[in-house]
Amino acid sequence: TKTLDDIFALQDEIANEVISALQLKLSGRPVQKPVAKPTKDTDAYHLYLKGRFYWDKRTPDNTQKALDCFRHAVEKDPDYAPAYAGMADCYALLGFTPYGTMRPSEAFPRAKAAARKALALDPSQGEAHATLGVCAHFYDRNWAESEREFRRSLELAPESMGTRLWFPVLLSLTGKPDEAIREA
Repeated sequence: TKTLDDIFALQDEIANEVISALQLKLSGRPVQKPVAKPTKDTDAYHLYLKGRFYWDKRTPDNTQKALDCFRHAVEKDPDYAPAYAGMADCYALLGFTPYGTMRPSEAFPRAKAAARKALALDPSQGEAHATLGVCAHFYDRNWAESEREFRRSLELAPESMGTRLWFPVLLSLTGKPDEAIREA
């Protein structure tokens, strides 16, 4: 009989094979992607997936719905790192123009705290590093820290949309146009 762990292991195996095949095709070299620690709570997992569904819509209302899903996921499993990374993404987005539903002084510290919690639980959370890079860039105006976080994100999660979107902007602003073009 199959267990929940078997389902998550199979899902991770399939996802890693697809990522490796696509990365090999795109870059010509294989990628070693750390596997995030799954939750054993199916409700937390479903809330996480629902949160990502809403987050991907990128509207203020849907981002708030996503945040609620991620919060409920961590209530179900307080050690579920991807849900904390999701919360971090939401807070950063809600504190960012044109969303503006939260003051940056309220949203970005919450984004950083959630990202750090995700990394404390699971250091392989590349998306959490991407959010820290966004916070360092747009809130703290600390270009060196932002670049470190984006580079770490790329090591752990080369497919990170946050890093792929904002890292080239940072590189361009800091006088590295050739590298910005390559990253973009």
